[in-house]
Amino acid sequence: MVPVFVISLIRSTQRRSFIQNSLDALGIPFRFFDAIDGTAMLPGEIASIDPQRHGGRYGRLLNPGEIGCAASFRAVLQNIENENSEFVCVTEDEAKFSAESRQFLEEKLLQELPKFDVLRLHNDHKVRTKGFAYAVALLNGYSIFASVKPGLYCTAQIFTRAGASKILAGMIPLRAPIDNMIYRDSRIAGLRILEVRPAVVNLHRMESTIGKRYLQKRTIKTTLQRKTFSLARNIRSLINFIRAWGFLSLFHLRYFR
Repeated sequence: MVPVFVISLIRSTQRRSFIQNSLDALGIPFRFFDAIDGTAMLPGEIASIDPQRHGGRYGRLLNPGEIGCAASFRAVLQNIENENSEFVCVTEDEAKFSAESRQFLEEKLLQELPKFDVLRLHNDHKVRTKGFAYAVALLNGYSIFASVKPGLYCTAQIFTRAGASKILAGMIPLRAPIDNMIYRDSRIAGLRILEVRPAVVNLHRMESTIGKRYLQKRTIKTTLQRKTFSLARNIRSLINFIRAWGFLSLFHLRYFR
């Protein structure tokens, strides 16, 4: 079984208890990776990841929780580069693994997939499977898709060492929350992202440790900025999809609701 890292704040005892009980019940060995608390980061530490305004939310600044979350993923990705395993599972402490998820933690099965950088075990609970995607494989009754525009959340995924290196090389400056950077905003050029459908890991709703994020007032100017940003994001997503999977992959796309 591939290594499993659970990113979790030391003070989040309820979340730690939940994920530990969940994974122990399934016999999935794991290691806690102590998350970085954004509210305790020094100015130099914050400057090292160079947080920018997020154009997708009316040009707002990232809050300390989002900065700490990105810093935590950066640290765990740096750790992956030094792992002996080709594949490493990184999950958050509100992930609810199903019994079926175990098979996707086996290196032998992962080797059967087309070459990838990230395999998402959880799908966006809002977008779900909506959008254009390319079905690249069928394994044990599960479809494996490459989506033009992947969903949100870093709830649970498998990173390869090569994928970790690509993300590390492209995540600074930090232009959005880490899940947007990697997935929805397509900020990592040519990243080969696959998704398991239906999801084998779900999101267990718990009180957020990120903090309030959507406090900005909506104006005509910011609305136009967001629409411009969304158009640019859609174009970037399509370009990165072609870079990752090749031009001919466009002929395999289907629209899923």
